[in-house]
Amino acid sequence: MLRYTSEAAFPVYIVHQTVIVGIAYVVVGWDMRVWPKFAIAMLGSFAISLGLYEYVIRRTDATRFLFGMRHRPLERVR
Repeated sequence: MLRYTSEAAFPVYIVHQTVIVGIAYVVVGWDMRVWPKFAIAMLGSFAISLGLYEYVIRRTDATRFLFGMRHRPLERVR
């Protein structure tokens, strides 16, 4: 778990601000109290940032290079 989170820290840090701004742009206009808006923005940005890391950034060598990550280790064939 430590290896995964240490590798994910920088890419998630870079991506999360854009995600927060995008979610907040949509959520601020809703007719709702502040705390539910905050919770939606916080949980949504957490989920989307980790999802982008896991399914977009981590899976391809080009995006790994753009975020300063090492190449993926070669898969061992049994």
